[in-house]
Amino acid sequence: MKASLKVCDHPIITLTGPEGGFPNRAIEGSPTWHPARKRFEMTFSGLNAGRSGPPFWRVYGAHSPDGVSWTLAKGGAPLIPTSDGEWDCREQGRSCQYVEDGVTWLFYNGSDDMPNAYVPGTLRIGLASSSDGIAWKKHGVVLRGTAPRHTRYSCWVTRQGKTYVMLYNDNRFEFHISRATDPSLQGPWTPDPGNPIITGEGTPWADKAEDCSVVCRDGEYLIFVDDLCYSQGTPYGIPVYRTLDIIEGPIEFAELFIPQPDTRGRFRWDSGSIGTPGACLAPDGRILLLYSAPQDGDGARIGAVFIDP
Repeated sequence: MKASLKVCDHPIITLTGPEGGFPNRAIEGSPTWHPARKRFEMTFSGLNAGRSGPPFWRVYGAHSPDGVSWTLAKGGAPLIPTSDGEWDCREQGRSCQYVEDGVTWLFYNGSDDMPNAYVPGTLRIGLASSSDGIAWKKHGVVLRGTAPRHTRYSCWVTRQGKTYVMLYNDNRFEFHISRATDPSLQGPWTPDPGNPIITGEGTPWADKAEDCSVVCRDGEYLIFVDDLCYSQGTPYGIPVYRTLDIIEGPIEFAELFIPQPDTRGRFRWDSGSIGTPGACLAPDGRILLLYSAPQDGDGARIGAVFIDP
């Protein structure tokens, strides 16, 4: 990566939302640039561990004209409605946006299992869509496990030619990244028989790879990965992989990206570990990279950095 700069020396999402939405954690920011609305839009996971029952995790949204100052969507209320008996009634989480023809397609984790505040149930990947970012139509589950407790989760969707590509996690290959493809965003998605495709093997810090995001710039796919280094005592940073063909070509480790301090040289709140990267291409050719970092003991928040073209 070339030069980069953090947008500020504090988290970009405030500590609490209306209705006590995410006093414990606001993490897993997933940005996109919406060309029609001329702004960055983010979805993220918010946790309220103080609730008496699930869902503890919900999907929230925010938007920004510049990637620096963010306004919570829907006044800080959860984006995707749910109720007892629905497939996502007990948990919603890690999400990914794909904008096409003015419509935002939102892929997100969901479960109707009984989780607790920190241990998820059997996650599936579902889909919702919206033309205004406020009202969302749910399309149900698009990728699920094949047996009880088989979890598929934490996806990122991109496109190569006429084929949509989903990178996701599968608990049969714990902490490794798998791939599925389909000619339609609504599926049915077909997992690659050669899964997993990214394992972290051969990197100097950990044989782990999770929670990726993808940016296509100048015909090259850049894959930002969480290597779970917070549990390994290994370098602060985000591993980056590269490929020219995200369906069949080789995917190679490129570097460990380390965000630089803000203009005053401060790291402050995120000077420990960082992870769960979410990235998108800005109109000026830079990459907006969001990341999660621990804060205030049990809490965690979202930071942001721009990477030069």
